[in-house]
Amino acid sequence: MTTQEKNGITEGVIWKQLLIFFFPILVGSFFQQLYNTVDSVIVGQFVGKEALSSVGGSAGQIISLVVGFFTGVSTGVFALIALDTGDYEIPQTDAANPTTREKLVQTILDAQVANGGWTFFGSTADPDMTGMAIQALAPYYSTNSDVKEAIDKALTAMSNAQNENGGFASWGSVNSESCAQVLVALTSLGIDPTNDERFIKNGNTLIDAMMSFSAENGFGHTDTTYNQMATEQGFYAFVSFDRLVNGKTSLYNMTDRLAENYAVGDVNLDNTVSVIDATLVQKQIVNLEQLSKVSLIKADVNHDGVIDVVDATEIQKIIVKLV
Repeated sequence: MTTQEKNGITEGVIWKQLLIFFFPILVGSFFQQLYNTVDSVIVGQFVGKEALSSVGGSAGQIISLVVGFFTGVSTGVFALIALDTGDYEIPQTDAANPTTREKLVQTILDAQVANGGWTFFGSTADPDMTGMAIQALAPYYSTNSDVKEAIDKALTAMSNAQNENGGFASWGSVNSESCAQVLVALTSLGIDPTNDERFIKNGNTLIDAMMSFSAENGFGHTDTTYNQMATEQGFYAFVSFDRLVNGKTSLYNMTDRLAENYAVGDVNLDNTVSVIDATLVQKQIVNLEQLSKVSLIKADVNHDGVIDVVDATEIQKIIVKLV
């Protein structure tokens, strides 16, 4: 297959690539729906209404169709999240208009609705989609003024949408999954929902709302009846909260684990501490170099959260084995 015949989602105009990815899912979901439709017609006509209850009903068919739509729309968000888990570089191609982080960020920003959040469709912010969009944009909050402005508007929208019990509603009901996505979003920004007044309603926090769905061995969707999806999202939301309160990297920032593969001072990640590493630190200090997140962890030799001349000196000491 030639380069021109390839259809890579990381190449070309982003929104077009997302639509190309989305429509096959939509069409596939439509045909999947037809299976149950045909089954329902046959069973209903020749067996009876009692037997019809054993066939996947219209609600399940609609849900499958909607899930396919949601998957396509949110692909851009999760592409950015995936890239930033390890500060990975986007593969270089010879495409005329290759995908970049900047383009992915802008695509998400362009999808923000008027009242400050994001939604799967329509014009009213949805807490699930808003939460996921914030999670994707969070790493750029302190360095991109457009992202900061967008997230600040979204936080205001989510604060206004929060219910008196501390929870969030989507599709007409307060549910644990919506709460979970907002919880991950807030903690990705370093916001503790238990002490930020914007997210405390009538004395209730987002954590209180999450715990109201606590079920045996997990979480419920809209009540305390165990639900697998609610449990999955609830668990990783609380992992995200735990990492915040314990001073660890955010849920989707896995650079701390990647950094464990390298020695302190190994800034260029070549498994050797040399004068090159000390030079990179000095360039970072005077803004001549932009180190990756993993490299920044290795450059902070004295673990004070600041990259400065002290770290460069410590690396030099490591080289001559003075430390």
